[in-house]
Amino acid sequence: MKYHLTFFGNSKDNIASVGESANWDAVCSLLTAHTATEAKDTLMVCPARFVEGGGDPVRRCAANVVEYSMLALDIDGGFSISAFKAKFRPWRHVAYTTYSHRSAKKGGQDAFRAFFPLNTPAPAAVFRDMRPEIKAWAGIGDRSQLDLSRGFYLPTCPADRLVLAESWVNDGQVLEWSGWATAAAARIEREKTAPAIEHREITDTERDKLLAKLKGRYVGQEPIWWRIGIAMASNGFTLDDFRSVSLGGLMRQKSAADCDAKWRHCLQQVRQGKGISLGYLINFANGKFVGGLA
Repeated sequence: MKYHLTFFGNSKDNIASVGESANWDAVCSLLTAHTATEAKDTLMVCPARFVEGGGDPVRRCAANVVEYSMLALDIDGGFSISAFKAKFRPWRHVAYTTYSHRSAKKGGQDAFRAFFPLNTPAPAAVFRDMRPEIKAWAGIGDRSQLDLSRGFYLPTCPADRLVLAESWVNDGQVLEWSGWATAAAARIEREKTAPAIEHREITDTERDKLLAKLKGRYVGQEPIWWRIGIAMASNGFTLDDFRSVSLGGLMRQKSAADCDAKWRHCLQQVRQGKGISLGYLINFANGKFVGGLA
């Protein structure tokens, strides 16, 4: 099987123009060779295939991802290398220490990254939906590393820590993702039929005025988008309301699928007890950038 990789010059490179397909041996060769450098912001790779631009630039954003052929995990604390190797020994992967590995800033902790090949490419929409299941399987706390268009630095390290750099290839079974997809679909159906959330009632006129104001604010930067979603889910707003705020006005880089996934995540958190007051939405709509949980 070939695995598709898309390359970016650095974290500020937002054009998905350089991509190639490689077999597993080539992937392993690429991801096991460290380069000594003092510059951390260097070449990045995303294990995804992006849409074809027909000659026009294709932006690095989730809406432009077609499919994922590998699962990438960043481990920056929480696992030692030895513990990781023991836990994930059954699965095929290639891994390497990252720039901050054993640095004083990180308290001397192991920092590394692993790429797991998937048995078949996972469509972007399916991968997006099954991120909670992947997170639970992997035991990671930061789901942002599963963002569809996220780039990962190739193996680098400062020259004075080159002796600490490490990489390895583990032979094992290839990840079969259909079980995650089935579990995700069942979870999403359960969320659709979950009991309604109690909330303070507002009039239709108040709601329309508030939504109109929110459309004039940029809500795309995290954690603001998450807070907006939690506040709307806590106070009786709908997915269509959330879409109108997210996809209209000043925010155009999110897709409808992005909004749906974020909304499901926010609804789930609200049902588990998270809550942000209606006052947050009102203050934000009026230009007051507050961020506390209710």
